[in-house]
Amino acid sequence: MDAAATPAGPLTRRVELVALLAILLVAGGAYGWDLDHQGFANAYYAAAVQAGTSSLKAMFFGSLEAGNVISTDKPPLALWLMTLSTRLFGFAPWSMLLPQVLQSVATVALLQRTVRRLAGPGASLVAATALATTPVFFVLARYNDVDTTLSLLMVGAAYATVRALESDSRRWLLAAGALVGGAFMTKWLVALIPVPALVLVIARGWPGPWRTRAARVGVAGAAAAVVGLWWVLLQVVLPASARPYEDSSGGSVLNLVLGQNGVSRVLSGPAVTSAVNGTPGIARLVEPPFSGQVGWLLPMALGAFAVPSLTRWAGPDSPTRRTAYELWGAWFAVTGVVFSLMTGAMHPYYTGLLAPAAAALVGLAVTDLWRIGADLGPAAAAVRALGGVLVVATGAYAVATTHSYPGMPHWTAAVVTLGVVVALGLLLSFGRWGGRRRKPAALALGVAVAVATLTGPVTFGLATLGETVTGANPLAGPVPESHPAPYDPALVRFLVEHHRGQTWAAAVPTATPAARMELQLGLPVLPIGGFTGTAQAPSTSQLQQFAASGRLRYVVLAGPWINHPDVDPPELRRTPMQAVVTWARAHGCESAVPGSRVKVIDLTTTCTTTAPLPAH
Repeated sequence: MDAAATPAGPLTRRVELVALLAILLVAGGAYGWDLDHQGFANAYYAAAVQAGTSSLKAMFFGSLEAGNVISTDKPPLALWLMTLSTRLFGFAPWSMLLPQVLQSVATVALLQRTVRRLAGPGASLVAATALATTPVFFVLARYNDVDTTLSLLMVGAAYATVRALESDSRRWLLAAGALVGGAFMTKWLVALIPVPALVLVIARGWPGPWRTRAARVGVAGAAAAVVGLWWVLLQVVLPASARPYEDSSGGSVLNLVLGQNGVSRVLSGPAVTSAVNGTPGIARLVEPPFSGQVGWLLPMALGAFAVPSLTRWAGPDSPTRRTAYELWGAWFAVTGVVFSLMTGAMHPYYTGLLAPAAAALVGLAVTDLWRIGADLGPAAAAVRALGGVLVVATGAYAVATTHSYPGMPHWTAAVVTLGVVVALGLLLSFGRWGGRRRKPAALALGVAVAVATLTGPVTFGLATLGETVTGANPLAGPVPESHPAPYDPALVRFLVEHHRGQTWAAAVPTATPAARMELQLGLPVLPIGGFTGTAQAPSTSQLQQFAASGRLRYVVLAGPWINHPDVDPPELRRTPMQAVVTWARAHGCESAVPGSRVKVIDLTTTCTTTAPLPAH
């Protein structure tokens, strides 16, 4: 049977095209469904998009506000795409998230094309379906984090690498390197995690001596360096007065790249278990909160590592198919190990970078097992046995994961179990089906396997459509989300009415509460202290200058001060942010806005009362 075969027989070009279009249209429709329901999703990045919509300088630097005092802690490439959309269509949730939907559909299409060139249309369509239905991929397609762009660029780099191997083309090598550089410009060193897989494929797949292969890797590396580092070098050479302070950088973009968003993410000390990070270790990805995001694919993807030995037993191995296993297997192994063991901040949605490799391995395994098992040759029995084990393992994992999330429909486990039972029955009796009965039996087997493996992730992912996913830790599925309450209408009305063309309507401690206020007001808001409150921006001297020049009038004690209106939050004492707020309290007039429990400091006047300020 040909590698392009399916349970219904060999794929024609027309059938393949129709199937791919169906996958892309259904996926795009689901990703784009009622985007406005998402609101502004991650307020931190949404505020940067809003700032870039009104200021080209803010767009270029990825600033959190149009005054360009502080930028996000990520490079701006993904933000540029969202900002271009809002500049074209106007700033709204749907226009900000539209590029995310389109990029996700493009990633599915690129994965299909990449896998097809190495392993045929059957494997590529299974891989595309697996990726499109992976819950973490689904939630990121409707969310304004940078990981959607990261996945697109790295799958694009894999495609360009495969094209370079086929044609011995420097042009495709340069494209692969440039796409890796673009991924670096999206999320710093995280982009380099799958790079060993690309290097392995070039080193093993390119003809000629090692010196020639090393030169090819060097060409791609040079392109990656040029595309990935030009913006960083510009940040290094520009004086601090000409650019915003990079959030979480400690004042140095190199520290941000290599430290805060680099080594410290992987090795930040003893392993710590938390509701967000899970438990660092080899089982992390198959336990909540990670299990529902990407774990559905893992049993089949891990089983794919055993398939090449069976294919060699069944007959001559295809060099391109071997390359496919090396590419996606190395990507899966390196990324999976890093994400499992890293002791720094590890959010479940990071596994979006693992999903393309897992989906590709699923496509390779399913079609190889089908191809060999259907031939009734000497390896058929072993292949069908392995296929049965993988179907049972995948179904059992789906049932266990379903029970781990109380919000999942109760019928999900029953449907998965039914699919497993039917698939096993057909596998055990497959050798007895002959003649005209074999084709319907094969089709029934394919449907049963699809039900057993896809019911869980599809149900889990579609549950996301009923949720408004916000905050810094987007999760797919029926996972209860906590949504911060909007600011009091009285406070919003007060700030809007008292805005007289100042650069900022207010300054607010920490970036996310400031971003939420900026989005609610529709006016620039200055974050104090960045995302964690420890960023040295704005400094006390800057705040003094802004107040003296009339660029800023109010400091709103929101964010961490909501629950500590009279004293500084204990966790933020002795931070740069506390020094700024202390100066504002000492030199302005602090009072509560009528109708709101939030206190506001007016920096343009001092209180007439002689009562001492609250103790800090």
